[in-house]
Amino acid sequence: MALTDAQSVPGHRSGSTLLIGLLPTYAGLGILAPVLLFLLRALQGFSTGGEYTGASAFIMEYAPEGRRARYASVVPITVGIASVAGAATGLLITSTLDDPALNSWGWRIPFLLAGPLGLIGLYLRSRIQDTPVFRAMEKREAVQEAPLREAWRTCRRQVLTLFGYSITNAVGYYLMSSYMIAYMSEEIGYTKSEAMLTSVVAMLAYSAACPLMAAASDRFGRKPMLLVACGGFAVATLPAFWLIGTGLAGAIAGTVVLAVLVSVIGTSNVPAMVEMFPSQLRASGSAIGYTAAYVLFGGTAPFAATGLVSLAGTPLAPGFYLMGLAAVSGLVVWFFFRETLRLPLTRTTVLAE
Repeated sequence: MALTDAQSVPGHRSGSTLLIGLLPTYAGLGILAPVLLFLLRALQGFSTGGEYTGASAFIMEYAPEGRRARYASVVPITVGIASVAGAATGLLITSTLDDPALNSWGWRIPFLLAGPLGLIGLYLRSRIQDTPVFRAMEKREAVQEAPLREAWRTCRRQVLTLFGYSITNAVGYYLMSSYMIAYMSEEIGYTKSEAMLTSVVAMLAYSAACPLMAAASDRFGRKPMLLVACGGFAVATLPAFWLIGTGLAGAIAGTVVLAVLVSVIGTSNVPAMVEMFPSQLRASGSAIGYTAAYVLFGGTAPFAATGLVSLAGTPLAPGFYLMGLAAVSGLVVWFFFRETLRLPLTRTTVLAE
């Protein structure tokens, strides 16, 4: 897996986040402001997908047999910890600034922090060497010159399968993390501090659950855990959203339920998307399916959820949306996903249909 191809991804992600912090308001830019916000959110999703798949492949190509998911769980755990840091920053800002200051300029602070953090990420990425699997491909001259096109041509079934179950991963994560703060404060009536506190607790629960669910994935397999996650979302999402509206304790319990379900699907999604592609197409194949899911469904999840609440007239609408996607993902996993737990990462052949 060539890290050199993805070294600019952290710059794209931090750059789009920084630009959100610099974005003019609707009063100053008109309808172009929400259009630009949508485009920047889509770029965030694209960049995050490329970064996530590249980091996952890198770690797993170093992991010992039988412990791949546990090693790869470092990726979602660090995402969770970063989200905790972000939510804690938001909690600090909302607790120290009054509403006029928060609405005029305070909300921009977390986005502006992406600038220096992105430069640190680029520096660290530039110091990392390629994995032994990739170096071996270089010696055999097996590195693809056009891996994206080749991955789509030869691994289309795997790409579409990955997309089919990653949509639930993407929407579940975005609803559980970033959207939940706005949902609780604007739709349910909690204070911003209460919403931020709930988000911090949920992300801590997510980070703590990831290594446990990864160990289960290494023991029972990717397919059973993906099916458990999809079934869990289909059954427990609506009760979780109902709990969120019952009070602060219920809100914390409801978001923790969603957090645990996201950890179940995420810790099997990561190793599965790496294992299902041959080594020479691994980074590109996984990036296509995973990134498309995050751009089309993850990045748009807050907009879709807000629109559904307005259209349906009920704050439970996002729960129905996630449940429907989980049902679709469950069918994709059941009928099209082939177990990848025992597949060697050094293989160069495409999985049989």
